[in-house]
Amino acid sequence: VQSRVSRFPQRQCAATTELRTIGLDIGNRQSHWTDMAWEGNAIGSVVDYGVMETHLQSQADDKAVELAILASLEIWAEEVAAKINPLLVLIDSGSGRGHTQAVYEFCRSRGAPFFPSKGWADSRFRVPQRAEGKEPFLEAWAHNLVEDRVWLYNINTEWWKRWLQQRFMTSPFDEGDNRADGSITLFNPGDDKKRHLSFAHHITAEEEQLIPVFGKESKRIWFVKNRNNHWLDATALACAAAGSVGVRL
Repeated sequence: VQSRVSRFPQRQCAATTELRTIGLDIGNRQSHWTDMAWEGNAIGSVVDYGVMETHLQSQADDKAVELAILASLEIWAEEVAAKINPLLVLIDSGSGRGHTQAVYEFCRSRGAPFFPSKGWADSRFRVPQRAEGKEPFLEAWAHNLVEDRVWLYNINTEWWKRWLQQRFMTSPFDEGDNRADGSITLFNPGDDKKRHLSFAHHITAEEEQLIPVFGKESKRIWFVKNRNNHWLDATALACAAAGSVGVRL
């Protein structure tokens, strides 16, 4: 992952960039985000990544969590709006009530391009039936939560993590030294060769393995090797956002 470096420094992207997407993985005290630029044929660039800090007491209840995350989101969104023009921002709505309500409230008040998302495992991800002759779904789809007054993006997290890791395993430049289709690079860290070490640990924190099952074919299982997987979640969300607005390999 660390070797996939672009020619551009942090926060700069190619003139051929077609759109930007952002993924944000919500946590109680720290929320990790990834900003990506996309060119044709799923050529992706991690333009920037970072952490949104949330100031919480150790014994905060759901309401305190909700208010603290909401306040942090508002500050973070102002920075996003000032520096970036993303087409779609997907924010993990989390599993805790405080997380979910904060993200829903934020997305209601801010509107597009900010939308909540919910991740599903391969085995639990379901899509509604499509009309015959229509383009098949990607592993992401949105539906209207009428009572909450938001559109929620449902994401097959395992599919997008697999897709993301495959992009990092693709050589970023072809023989003509042009960006290769279906590859992802990180911004150039300059002389700081360890700049992307922590990010790389997050991206590789989970690993898909084939496990033989008695009497059956091998089964794919995701193993969590390291609990610090937050930038993996955030970057997979940024990829899912790109797929949702038409980025294809």
